[in-house]
Amino acid sequence: MDRSYFRFKIVISVLAYLQLTTADIYLHNPRGSNNRLDEEAREVQNPNRMFDSQNNNRGGYNVGGLLYYAGSTLPIEWTNQHSCMNPNAHCELVIQYMCGDLVRDGASRGTIRTENNQCRNNDCNTDFEYGMNENFEYYQNCRYRLRNKGLFIADQNLAGNRKYARNTRQNPTGKRYGYECPEERDYYPYWEPSPWKDIVVMTNDASRCPFYQEESQNVKSRWTCVVPKNVTEKYTGKFDIPNNEADCKAFRYPKNDPNGAKALWTEIASHGIPAPDCRESQFSRDNHLGNGIGGQPLVYNWTIPNTLNHEQCVMRMRYNISTGDYDGWNTSSGNIASANEIFYKNLGFSEADAASDRGYVFEDNPEVKVFNDLGLELELAVNTAQFGRTFQDRSFIFAVRPQPSETSGKAIHNLNVRGKRGNIVEVFPSVEYDFVPNNLEAANGDYVHIQWTGSNTNNAGNDGNGQQRSDRNNIVLLNSQVYPEGNGVQFGPGAKYGHYGTNYPMHLDNSTFLGLSREDRESLAFNVPGAFGGELSQLDDSSPYFNLGIRQISQLGTFHYMCTRNNDFSNRDQKGRIMVSSTPTVYESIGWMGGQLKVADSKAWVRVERGTFSKLNTLKLKEWNSKDGENLMKSKGGAITVDNVIAVNRAKNYKQEMTVRYKICTFNIKTFGKSKMSDPEVANYIKEIVLRYDLILIQEIRDISGEALQDLWTLVNKTDSYGMTVSERLGRSSYKEQYAYFYKVRTLKLIDVHQYDDGPDDYTDWFEREPYSALFQPVHGGTETRFVVTGIHAKPDDAVAEIGYLYNVYQDTVNKWGITNIMTFGDFNADCSYAKVEELASKQFYYDNVDFHWLLDWDADTTTSQNTNCAYDRIVVSGTKLQQAVKPGSANVYQFENTLGLNYERVGFEIYVVMVQYGVDIIRSPHVEETLSNSNSCMLVLFRYYDNENICIKEASE
Repeated sequence: MDRSYFRFKIVISVLAYLQLTTADIYLHNPRGSNNRLDEEAREVQNPNRMFDSQNNNRGGYNVGGLLYYAGSTLPIEWTNQHSCMNPNAHCELVIQYMCGDLVRDGASRGTIRTENNQCRNNDCNTDFEYGMNENFEYYQNCRYRLRNKGLFIADQNLAGNRKYARNTRQNPTGKRYGYECPEERDYYPYWEPSPWKDIVVMTNDASRCPFYQEESQNVKSRWTCVVPKNVTEKYTGKFDIPNNEADCKAFRYPKNDPNGAKALWTEIASHGIPAPDCRESQFSRDNHLGNGIGGQPLVYNWTIPNTLNHEQCVMRMRYNISTGDYDGWNTSSGNIASANEIFYKNLGFSEADAASDRGYVFEDNPEVKVFNDLGLELELAVNTAQFGRTFQDRSFIFAVRPQPSETSGKAIHNLNVRGKRGNIVEVFPSVEYDFVPNNLEAANGDYVHIQWTGSNTNNAGNDGNGQQRSDRNNIVLLNSQVYPEGNGVQFGPGAKYGHYGTNYPMHLDNSTFLGLSREDRESLAFNVPGAFGGELSQLDDSSPYFNLGIRQISQLGTFHYMCTRNNDFSNRDQKGRIMVSSTPTVYESIGWMGGQLKVADSKAWVRVERGTFSKLNTLKLKEWNSKDGENLMKSKGGAITVDNVIAVNRAKNYKQEMTVRYKICTFNIKTFGKSKMSDPEVANYIKEIVLRYDLILIQEIRDISGEALQDLWTLVNKTDSYGMTVSERLGRSSYKEQYAYFYKVRTLKLIDVHQYDDGPDDYTDWFEREPYSALFQPVHGGTETRFVVTGIHAKPDDAVAEIGYLYNVYQDTVNKWGITNIMTFGDFNADCSYAKVEELASKQFYYDNVDFHWLLDWDADTTTSQNTNCAYDRIVVSGTKLQQAVKPGSANVYQFENTLGLNYERVGFEIYVVMVQYGVDIIRSPHVEETLSNSNSCMLVLFRYYDNENICIKEASE
């Protein structure tokens, strides 16, 4: 594929999707700076200090540095002004991090300099007076690198010298914000190398997630033009840095000097970490910097990678917001005319001139005539620089350290404080104090890391207790319930400690909290060791930063606690709850992309397949001990399917049936080789087809090098984990093909393979391409659930004979593995001119309908051509267990153009996918069978049974 096409056509459509809005975003945990640094004024003193936030200058916190442990769960909380997951606007949220020895908050509020001779020791990278995230070299490259001219710029003036990556539609003048590159800031995924590593992408349209994950620099390298260092150090600003391969190879300095310095088109390796998580955005409403549905904060729970270990890291969150007036994904500088045509036709105009006459044009502040017959015009508040707009906030520097060895295999929960001093009006758009998370669910034996920070220089006059301008926090247990109130239903497991309805703390002599020692409880109350003596009634002489460290939870129950300083009953409270169970509880938000829930010790997990959900759902995975679990299961009739709860039963002798459905298919990819895999569009279509199935037979593999098949396997494994087994190269002449099986390793395990041998390839043998068999066992089943698949691509002219010889292959397979549960499938060429019913009538493999069930009807059409109607591809099942396990009516033809929009002349497929579903029953129970029959998705019930395996019950459907 032409690289310039990829760079200037595909990428431009990614986040040009942001239009016609003013919409701030603020990080609250970890605390976002909004470019603040320990400031007393309400307005940010230097909004250009580190990055272009586009936010209100009153936002941001003064300080925010904390330390976290690898493997711990960090709740990232934020507020965004406009809607997500709402038809009123399109929304994309991207959270990233970067670490580096020179990454810093800085000591002054000035903006780092653009020339090394303006910095200490002639090195801006090491001038610690200034804050710095991206470094000097990164910005200099952006400063003089030519911009992507394929991007949509509306009517913004980017002519003349506004030609660099620092000049964008949103920032046409190239105004500088620290060492941030405006082009990289505005677009995701960015095509040049970036130091930022992706955590998660949240979007209104989860079908884009595979694209985001595949294009993330986490997993995909970037290309850039590297000019020799000796040239950039001496002559930067005297030449333009190319942004594509052709211009890079032609670069010379001095210009037009054939002996001048050359640039090198260079591949920069990916970050070498997993692809980012990707899911739907949480719902939020317009014009509302507040919580989401149910009053709960917008949150993403980040499990900090175990491989991360650095003292200087920073997080950023970008918020992309747009209306639907333009198709941001398919609008570029090259097709603006057609985009405008769609624009005015959507408004009911047939001609551009008619739309223009009434002001319906894409420009700043157009005046439109809503009624053509009235001489009245309305001015629209349109700023085309913001018609597609990116906002962001960044955290202060935080540290990530290796988790202590004693916590291995256990969950680590971070418990922090968000907000700052003041009432709701004074702190806006920041928030008042609250614990994060406000409701924490943990298991006995988990670890909790309690830590917070604050400032001594908040805005003068802000309401609050204790010393003016200061943040202070503490944790003490609330007093017991005094009066009967509420409905009497206890919230949470075990005994209740403290009561939300009270506002006095319990005396330390009478209190208990998570099983912590008296010394720890005193530290939480008085911020010790942050203070030694002094005035501590309102914590004035304690430190705004407090770190208890990691502590193991050793007490069951529900604990209600408060902060004594900030729990001002008149206008605010600062209370929290921790619920400790005997066994783990895990929450996970899972949407269309699917995902998994897993307890920390990996003893229980559940997977949700991609496409199961149409929207984001918050699921709960909970374990009970054997006694409680068995009693609960029995009380529910053996299954729980209520309110997205997943039940895990660890009872050893409690038997339930699980019917696990597997989707199996055969796919003849016409002349599969390098030409198909070198075309990203075609390769992606094949990948998406493979990902639909637990097991797929791929036929007509022609590539002698094996590279095309390996490339497909690598591409598929970027999304899900698949194993692969490949046959020999088969054929009587120089024309040879191979078979390959791709199988999901989390659902099936490969036991053995067998290449059928019918003698020398001298035309006395039976098959042009001998069948290839594989023995599989469901991951969640025993040896009794094993089955065999046998793949065949019959020679068209010999189809009748080869189909007849499949009976011999069947007998050979039974003799080899002692298994009769065999599925024979592939391109039989079993129809039309190649094989008729009457010709097959004498073949036992066809007429013996006891041992061999042909699943696909003769009137099926497995071809993609409009000129044929033939059932060439077939599935035949043998063995009583396998025949009974086939889901009735599941054998069908997947006509992928209906979902993928394929053009067959374009991609070169001539055969549809033919698939079937079958189920494996484990530990019989008719109740669960009945429940399954009413479900078209993962039932959200996970049973744990006596062989300590895990089952995700899934009823798949096409």
